[in-house]
Amino acid sequence: MVAKHSRFLVLSDENEHIIYGPTTDTSFASLQGMWDRTVSVNGFFKAFAMTGWRLGYIAGPKHFVGACGKIQSQTAVTRR
Repeated sequence: MVAKHSRFLVLSDENEHIIYGPTTDTSFASLQGMWDRTVSVNGFFKAFAMTGWRLGYIAGPKHFVGACGKIQSQTAVTRR
């Protein structure tokens, strides 16, 4: 469906460290033609038992990642 509609963007919640065999992990961005149309997000707290830390990353096309950085910088809560 995504390949058929060129304006679709995929937001993929990746959890490559939580895999139950015998399956393997395949990132949506690795599929043919999806590299430029996928924004992948992942957190360390699930796979590494870091409950409450909310650490993670985002990867994708530069213009999308830049826009996400602007949103995050205005919405992150700083605790004192």
